[in-house]
Amino acid sequence: MAKTTTDDMVAKRLSQLLGDVRNTLKSGEYGNLNGLAAQQETLLAKLLAKPDGQPDLSRAGFEDLIAGAKRNENLLAAALNGIKSARRRHEDVVNLGEATQTYDRTGRRSKLTPITADLEKRS
Repeated sequence: MAKTTTDDMVAKRLSQLLGDVRNTLKSGEYGNLNGLAAQQETLLAKLLAKPDGQPDLSRAGFEDLIAGAKRNENLLAAALNGIKSARRRHEDVVNLGEATQTYDRTGRRSKLTPITADLEKRS
């Protein structure tokens, strides 16, 4: 049986932490990410603290950490895209009554103003 090193224990905790980040991203609790990032930095510093900067990990340990990090990278990108989309939609709703920028056939920019209906009062 392989001997478990301190680096293996740190890597296991880091892998669990990557899972926590994943769950946080999926639940939309983005306010918790700063604390999790700080914990990740601390654990990574422990892994790289050796004079040669090489942690004593198995290949499987490295692959597990890389897979978790890539998974979270994809989730972060998707979350960022969702936030940008929501921001654009919010701006569209806020600017609903204002003129819209458009382009004609020749590529010149012009404003498309909303049509306002005036009600006539009949006596």
